[in-house]
Amino acid sequence: MAEQPTKPHDRQKIGTLVADQPFARLWRGHWPLAQPFDGAWLHWFSMEIEARRLFLWLPIGLMIGVLLYTSADQEPYWPAAVGLTLVLSGLVWVQRHHHGLVYFTLVFLASIFFGFSAATLQTVLTEKTVLTAPYFGYVTGWIEEIDERNGSVRMIMRVESLYVGKTVDPADRPAKPARIRVTYSGPVPLKAGDRIRAATRLQPPPGPVVPGGYDFRFDSFFKQIGGVGSLSGTVTILRPADLSLSQRFWTGLDNLRNHITRRITSTIGGQEGAVGAALVTGKRGTIDETSNDILRAAGIYHVISISGLHMAIAAGFAFTSARLILLLIPGLALRADIRRWSAFAGVCGAVVYDLFAGSDIATERSMLMSVVFFGAILAGRRLLSMRNWAVAAIILVILEPQGVLNPGFQMSFAAVAALIALYEKRPNLAGFEVNHQHVPQFNTPQTAIVTQKPGPIARFGQGVWKLSVDIVLTTLVAELATAPFGLFHFHMIQTYGIIGNAITLPFVSLIVMPSAFIGIFLLPFGWDAPVWQVMGFGVHGVLEISRLIASWSNATVIVAGFGAGPLLWLTGGLALLTLWISPIRWIGCVGLLIGAVQMVGSAHHEDVLIGREARFIAVRGPDGRLSFAGRGINRFSLQHYLHEDGDARPITHPDLIKTAACDKTACTLPMRDGRNAVLLLPQTEKAAQKAKAADATGEVETRKQQWLQTICATAAVIVAPDRERLDTLNQRDESRPKTKAEKGKTAQKTGCQALIITPDLISRQGPISLKLEADGAMRITTNNRATWNRPWAPKASQKPEQARQDTISEADQPR
Repeated sequence: MAEQPTKPHDRQKIGTLVADQPFARLWRGHWPLAQPFDGAWLHWFSMEIEARRLFLWLPIGLMIGVLLYTSADQEPYWPAAVGLTLVLSGLVWVQRHHHGLVYFTLVFLASIFFGFSAATLQTVLTEKTVLTAPYFGYVTGWIEEIDERNGSVRMIMRVESLYVGKTVDPADRPAKPARIRVTYSGPVPLKAGDRIRAATRLQPPPGPVVPGGYDFRFDSFFKQIGGVGSLSGTVTILRPADLSLSQRFWTGLDNLRNHITRRITSTIGGQEGAVGAALVTGKRGTIDETSNDILRAAGIYHVISISGLHMAIAAGFAFTSARLILLLIPGLALRADIRRWSAFAGVCGAVVYDLFAGSDIATERSMLMSVVFFGAILAGRRLLSMRNWAVAAIILVILEPQGVLNPGFQMSFAAVAALIALYEKRPNLAGFEVNHQHVPQFNTPQTAIVTQKPGPIARFGQGVWKLSVDIVLTTLVAELATAPFGLFHFHMIQTYGIIGNAITLPFVSLIVMPSAFIGIFLLPFGWDAPVWQVMGFGVHGVLEISRLIASWSNATVIVAGFGAGPLLWLTGGLALLTLWISPIRWIGCVGLLIGAVQMVGSAHHEDVLIGREARFIAVRGPDGRLSFAGRGINRFSLQHYLHEDGDARPITHPDLIKTAACDKTACTLPMRDGRNAVLLLPQTEKAAQKAKAADATGEVETRKQQWLQTICATAAVIVAPDRERLDTLNQRDESRPKTKAEKGKTAQKTGCQALIITPDLISRQGPISLKLEADGAMRITTNNRATWNRPWAPKASQKPEQARQDTISEADQPR
């Protein structure tokens, strides 16, 4: 590690290079207060350039390019992106011998457009078929992956055909997506590789829950999942599909993972078995919500989310075991570099664990970083190096650019960068050696000082102390580095996370993960059951400690959501603090301060929240807290709304729905300004038939007018999720003349002065939030801009599509 120029000639050359740059001359000429620091600035920049720290900003440039791609309204033209990248790369090649400001600027711009081009090409190479409307019919396909849950299974199916009946117009047939994700709770046992046919209900992949939230369509698109739903009725197992060699390998591996999961859960039992199986195979379906909640509250939920910790333990265990075995061979350590051989074993351990854990993006990221770090040993380089971090980040961003928006990607790389930066600056911060010096008895004329080695008890105490300090420091630095991303995505702070990690990580590192590795090795020989029981003991300790910590007051603090601007400031400040080695890095504290201030000032406290399909709404009442009303309120959306608002109430709290007044036609919620927000409920078929029967007497029209007057008298917002309810509101009020500004506006076609959220707006813009301004007006925030049209979120048509429904009889099923 080079913290400053070590050769006078290089120092003079680099210092002259920095001093001759235009920005340095501009700084000295126009900022008199900075003149005393001219020498220091030049020295600091010299340190960064000589230590080759500018290379570390290449993955940052790639990530910026990916973010620029994802924020575009329309899909970029990929030849233009690739062409500009090639031009910039050529200019970098021309300037390769002139390491000045122009060269470094061109390199950084080239990295940005390289990331932009990588994301564009990834989209071009991805299957783009996504359902645009609900589908009810039959599906035929084969199972790629299946996760067993308590009483049901969730599977990824490769679709062969969708059948919507012989009478359906071919123009109305839905496009066949490559994959679908469905759940099934029937009696027919299924496994990966089975080819099946069943009735299904499919929906397009869901968008964000709130405007600006995480877009699940984005993740589903790059996994080629074009629809989500469930299977119903009888599932028919067909003749086996003609699978390729790689497909047979992955389906067989998935069946093996499910077999191991059942073996572990049946051997250990209870939630200990469920958590233990998740650590080995990545199958988390059998973990109940109570266990998930206590692990989150204790700040150790990352333990069951297979990532860097597990991969480091698994690969490190393989590395250590191989090295111990090689040391037992007489004379081998003297003739060969067994450290490199052991590093190869560590690489193999990381790859095998990645396969067993499902090889999703989080596990692949951890595996790739482990391979790069052990590859440094194979190449004779230092293991813990920021350059290794940069190489791993560059490779992963190029291979999977969509992962940049993944919370796991952001938190993992932030934590690793912060930890490497800490131990680069203070390599012995977590450990020390104790020498007990004392004056001996002078039996001879000569004076001597004898250093006595500590005894076994003292050495054990020193080791425990060193390990404890190491765990606390690692946890503290990692949590501080990941806090901005955790707050942005999950809105939670685990108050006692340091305590939880300090106590539970030894169980995971010393008992759980080594047992998992040994158990997998002994599984083919049938001697794995005792090892799983030992692992269950360690998992039991983790769960009991988590349950204790979760019971403490304020174990979890909910923080209101905030925009992307504060996150960018916090990320930039963190990058400066970790990637620089000179005092320039302290400029990052300014970015952290600005981000923190903006985070507090831009907290999301909306007055009305309208879901993706407007099946329910959330309204801020006179007490300043959200209340909910409507049909189909689901647990996930409810909890997300509360956390986005910074509300720590559980989803079962009675105050969440007690202020709602609902009847057969609408739900009304009071707002904080005294007016109401109204959600119109869809009319049932029975009610529609009664309305038609009463229409001859004119009773329906009278009731409509009375209902309209009642709602509009006090409503500030009216949400009409379907066309029929909107038509009811669009009764023209002829009692007053219409102004020119009112003509053609949906909200002014009636005498009702409320803001009307129409079905077209809901279908085009997705989730909507409304903020009550000081003058009583409503500020509308939507998820999709009017010009937004991307492959994972295509622009909705002006006329909402009808659900494509299969009306075939049982006898007319596809054969």
